[in-house]
This record gives sequence, C-alpha cells and structure tokens, in this order.
Amino acid sequence: MSQLIVTAAGIADRNQARTILEGGSGILLDWDGCVSIGDVPHADGLKFLSRFQERIAIVSNSSTIRPRDIHRILAQAGVTFPIDRIILAGHQALVRAAELK
Repeated sequence: MSQLIVTAAGIADRNQARTILEGGSGILLDWDGCVSIGDVPHADGLKFLSRFQERIAIVSNSSTIRPRDIHRILAQAGVTFPIDRIILAGHQALVRAAELK
C-alpha cells in the first residue's frame, strides 16, 4: 500500500487538490485553523468536514480540549461526527499516562 502525504502548501492547483482528495483513502484534518478558529467552527471547515466525513479523522496537538468537547461543538453546529475519530495529542498523553500508572 502506498501513502501520500499532502499539505496545503504542497498543492499546486485546485484540480490537483480535488484529484488527491477524491482518490485518498483517509484524511487527517487539523482542528485548529482547518475546521475551527479558537474552537469556533467556520463554514468552510464544516463544509469540507461534511463532504469528506467518512474518510476524516480530526487531529490536534491541543492540550486544552478533549474529544468530547469537539464532538459537542460539532453537534451544536449541526454536524454529527464519531468521537472515536477525534484524536488529540494532549488527551492521548493523559490516557497513556493513566495506563502506565
């Protein structure tokens, strides 16, 4: 299986972006700046999330928000998103620390 990692800066044009998104099996979507700004969802982020939802996992390095917080924020914006596909670095660190305790 081959993997392709693309950042917004690495996409040359809209057609190339569309081809990559339509052909990819999964999308890691950063919460901060891509879906929301200051934990407030923005319209374009919600539109993208809704369109590709089946292939998206939301990720963030935030240590101040939990998966259930994002889940609630999205629900309030009218988007149902599986909580098990919200992966936050801070939350994962706490879970792992509790396992090691």
